[in-house]
Amino acid sequence: ANHKIEERLHAEIGGWRISGAIDLQITNDLGISIKDYKTTSAWAVMNEKIEWEQQLNCYAWLVEKVKGVKVTDIGIVAIIRDWNRRDAANREGYPEAPVKELPVRLWSYAEREAFIEGKISLHSACEFAIEADTELPHCTPSEMWEKPTTWAVKKIGGVRAKSVHATEQEGMDALAAAGKGYAMEARNGERTRCATFCPVNFKCSQWNEYNRNKEI
Repeated sequence: ANHKIEERLHAEIGGWRISGAIDLQITNDLGISIKDYKTTSAWAVMNEKIEWEQQLNCYAWLVEKVKGVKVTDIGIVAIIRDWNRRDAANREGYPEAPVKELPVRLWSYAEREAFIEGKISLHSACEFAIEADTELPHCTPSEMWEKPTTWAVKKIGGVRAKSVHATEQEGMDALAAAGKGYAMEARNGERTRCATFCPVNFKCSQWNEYNRNKEI
């Protein structure tokens, strides 16, 4: 009775109606604990993902707004699809099991509300820009899931890189130091969210300029 599974909550803020489907809510003596299940990679578990923190805190805002009950804690239950027993035994920081619970920092109610209001403001600005046929607001690298171009030094015929560098000059220096039998390759960057998940990228000057520069 104290477990609520896959409940969708709705609330209004700033003239917008928002909703979220919460995987698991556990009622305790002090309030409600929120859990979100993710099928993900070991890399994602080993590296902080601010998007998870933002999502869980939006859920926390919804619960307190709709139910009037304090959220005590939030967390991710990560199901690691590429978990490897050997890496678990030998790699520092690698998840010790294929399922791992990750605590997530709970913001204050004011922080959560300010974050949601900021996102609503951005959505409103984008909606106005589309209707007025003006330039869309620019996104940050993290919002675009941007991976920068890097330069890898590899043994000729090899698969793995000996080293990976942020600039072409650093790559050239590393190639010279590696000596004969090595080559350098450029690993082109990408903006995954823009390319695959953005429904209005065709109207975005930032995305169009990025593609033009890649073609040069």
